[in-house]
Amino acid sequence: MSRKGPGRFTGIVSMAGMGAGCFALVISLAVLNGFEGQVREKLRGFDGDLRLTGTGLDATIQLLENQPEIQSVMPFKTRQGLIQYRSNQRMVTFKAVDMQMMQSFYNVSIQGEIPQKNGILIGWDTAARLGVRVGDEMIISSPLDQTPSIGFPHRIKTIVNGIFHSQILDYDDRIIFLPAEIGKLLFKRLDRWDGIDLRIHHGINIEDAETNIAAALPKGVILQTWEDIHGTLVKAMRLERLGAISVLSLIILVAAFNLTATLSLITVQKIKEIGILRAMGTPIHTLRNVLIIQGFWRGGWGAFSGLLSGCCLVFIQNITGFIPLPTDIYFMRTLPMKLLPVDILLITVIASGFILISSWGASSKVANIEPQDALQWAK
Repeated sequence: MSRKGPGRFTGIVSMAGMGAGCFALVISLAVLNGFEGQVREKLRGFDGDLRLTGTGLDATIQLLENQPEIQSVMPFKTRQGLIQYRSNQRMVTFKAVDMQMMQSFYNVSIQGEIPQKNGILIGWDTAARLGVRVGDEMIISSPLDQTPSIGFPHRIKTIVNGIFHSQILDYDDRIIFLPAEIGKLLFKRLDRWDGIDLRIHHGINIEDAETNIAAALPKGVILQTWEDIHGTLVKAMRLERLGAISVLSLIILVAAFNLTATLSLITVQKIKEIGILRAMGTPIHTLRNVLIIQGFWRGGWGAFSGLLSGCCLVFIQNITGFIPLPTDIYFMRTLPMKLLPVDILLITVIASGFILISSWGASSKVANIEPQDALQWAK
């Protein structure tokens, strides 16, 4: 680096820019990975690892019991319906399941107890909107299953035995769990299971389990992963990741322009020496390589310092959790961070690419310097 003059200042700016860009990329990708991992676990805890839909699900349940990858099976019936508490009504989605498996299958916190007989389990947000507490009576009905002769849907009086809190998407405001017995009484036009949620044994790859289970399923049964079920959310998270990389890479791009300016100033300051070396027969590519190495030395130090400081911050946050999150907004207490090796490789490639382009652009000016012109200009 030039010891004085504008070359030193622009060199410091380019190194600081490289460090800031790499640091920002490390933190943003770590936060995105952390949130994505938390959302993934929440969704899998509520919806299961795999889901079966289609026809012939009753016969498929016995078939699934012989699959070694499957830990538990949860068949369900689902229907749009109405709940009424006093004079307040709300449209919800009923999900009738086996309540004996409720706590073992679904990873949700429950205030109260698991419903029995005529009890139901409602979401935290639904209870807050309607002012419902554990033990209150509610009326549920399914307009799609109304009796043709009377013209009114069947209404069942139930008791709120529990309130669940999933803190994911709109589940707490939309889903109502019913015992399978109540679902059978309420859904009079629904005589089969709508779907089967599957829980895979811990440590088994979901993609491998999906392949093995799909090979054993009969025709008419559709197998989906949680990513298939929430395809829009998955695409949104991927676009968010791509947008963050694109925008924050501009910081490194600006630093690369500063690096080009630094190397160009060094070339001008050292034009006399370059002319002497050219007159002595030094090949052009040798001089260009010197500038490229100088570019990687300066830019590389900045990028490395940004990477190292970002990784240290991620490590400290995972150990201490010193960056908190408001629990009334997020379903986690501290900012989640997770840095993957592929992220570090990606940031390294981006920084190295910009450094190479800027160094190559600055070094290309050396090829246009003739020895006699350089010596004459230096006078």
